[in-house]
Amino acid sequence: MRRRQAVGELAPDLDPAHLLLALFAAACAPLMLPQMVRRICGAEPGSQGFTTQYANLLTGLVQHLLTTAQ
Repeated sequence: MRRRQAVGELAPDLDPAHLLLALFAAACAPLMLPQMVRRICGAEPGSQGFTTQYANLLTGLVQHLLTTAQ
């Protein structure tokens, strides 16, 4: 993350360590909080539909963070 920030791929106002922690937490959320997935998304955390949509969301979020920096 720090290297990406140094070369301008990540916005300078984001703390790389905290961002990495937040992304790890986002990736782990369905496994650690399955009841929240059911309640918020109305889906089973292990279902193909949910995992595909959630993976697409996280990919889009990271792409947005990278695009915003440029």
